[in-house]
Amino acid sequence: MGPEKGNIQMQDRFSSQVRKRAGVVFSSLLLLFGFLALRLYAIQIEKHSDHLKRKDDQSNSYVDRTHPRGMILDRDGRVLALSISVPSVWADPSRVSPEMIQDLSDALQLEPDKLAQTLSPNRAGASSPRRFAWVKREVSLVESNRIENLLEKYGVRRGAFGLRSEYVRRYPEGPLASHLLGFASDSSGGEGVERVMHDLLQGGVIRQDVRVDGKRRIVGGRSPEVGLAKVSLTMVSEIQDIVEEELQIAFESHQPKWATAVVMQPSTGAVLALANLPAFDPNHPGISPPGDRRNRALTDPYPPGSTMKVIISAGALEEGKVSPSTVFDCESGLWRYRGRTLHDHHPYEELTLSEVLQKSSNIGAAKLGALFLGKKGLNHWIRKFGFGAKTGIDLPAENGGVFRPMKEWTSYSLTSLPIGQEISVTPIQLVNAMSVIANGGWLMRPRVVQRVLREDGTILRDFPAIRIRRVISETTATKMREILSLVVKEGTGRRAQVEGVSVGGKTGTTELIDRHGTKYAWVASFSGFAPVEDPRLCVAVIMAEPAGEEHSGGKVAAPVVGNILRRALVFAQ
Repeated sequence: MGPEKGNIQMQDRFSSQVRKRAGVVFSSLLLLFGFLALRLYAIQIEKHSDHLKRKDDQSNSYVDRTHPRGMILDRDGRVLALSISVPSVWADPSRVSPEMIQDLSDALQLEPDKLAQTLSPNRAGASSPRRFAWVKREVSLVESNRIENLLEKYGVRRGAFGLRSEYVRRYPEGPLASHLLGFASDSSGGEGVERVMHDLLQGGVIRQDVRVDGKRRIVGGRSPEVGLAKVSLTMVSEIQDIVEEELQIAFESHQPKWATAVVMQPSTGAVLALANLPAFDPNHPGISPPGDRRNRALTDPYPPGSTMKVIISAGALEEGKVSPSTVFDCESGLWRYRGRTLHDHHPYEELTLSEVLQKSSNIGAAKLGALFLGKKGLNHWIRKFGFGAKTGIDLPAENGGVFRPMKEWTSYSLTSLPIGQEISVTPIQLVNAMSVIANGGWLMRPRVVQRVLREDGTILRDFPAIRIRRVISETTATKMREILSLVVKEGTGRRAQVEGVSVGGKTGTTELIDRHGTKYAWVASFSGFAPVEDPRLCVAVIMAEPAGEEHSGGKVAAPVVGNILRRALVFAQ
């Protein structure tokens, strides 16, 4: 082998070694770049996953917003209930620090230990830490400013807590018509109109398709549209004011256990005013005893006493069994019937039907029931006037009263029922029954809602007057109005008189008896209407267990009805 051939072989071996080394280097670089590419891809996947997680967290965190509850208005548009926006303080328990808890407790005057417990991030049985909790709701302006200062203090960490507006229920007129309106808590109606109209009034928390950033600011999405309703009542605020004022005066004078007044438009069944004492403030219902929040006009039956004489008299007139001039022998104030002795307050001899009502003779009424109407007649007319059944008023918790079936009547029932014993009625039943006399013979369905309006004021739903049934003829109703006008002019209801206005009505005075048969208290009542010629208002007032010597319906309740009619008729339409 020559020198040249040897050199060529050496060059080939060198080139081969270079190529091998270059291949190794290239392969190493390829593997390195491949590893780097895979790593970058993995990082991208992780970041994308984290982004999706953060995006999901944003979508699911603090997406609940509140919207206001609909307003309640009186007949003329006066606002009786509305929702206003107030600031409240929230916190993210998973982010809030011990230092923040201490600062929050100082700013809001809360006990640090209790607040720390409230803001504990872990809950029993929870799979993940809590992300939201209320610190304090409805904070004052001073407290709100303190929280704003704390947000500035903690800067970027303000996502741990903050201020949030929410809607709360307010009643601008305070206790006015509280038992009619009821009250609302958050998104639910507790009593009254707030409860029965809740589906149309309801506000509260709604789920929104939004995203928020770390500072709880909305960064995307949109809110659903919420249709708000306004409920317009039949109530007239001016008449309600009058009723509550007059009832309060009588309440302070006679100190009853409770008192109720209801004003109704007899032609339509519209309740223009309804009041109970003791009252409560719907802005703060929790501070009043439960009994004060009861709408006793609907919930508390009582023995009606002599007001029941109107019912049986109308029934006997309608059947043609008597006339206003029919004479009753009142036995000089003492009558024995089927083992029972009945008394009158005065020893009357003979009285016409009209006079029986004027003087409120128990014996005359008992004879009318027992000897003229009988068992079936009494049962028929008492039920036809609506007693023993709910009126159907659009308010909750109505009691239908107590009127037993005929098979459960006692041996005294024929003489007890005509004078308002062995039966219990509610104030709303009483005023509705008297409205039958006032409106020409129709039993109406009482109502407190006249219409529901959309937010723009257009009518969503109307609630018209409903006639349940004709009870008596127009002729009988006219006769009864004439008789009851004499009760006020010359009889037991004289204190209900109104100068320049003809008033009709009937007194009621009932003794309350305990389970041992002991008489322990009285119930005084009066139900009347005006003007007699064309009644525009029908009013019932009940005073339960008045203190002092005066306890009759004529002395305790009749003056209240007269004062209400005198002042309220100007607002009646």
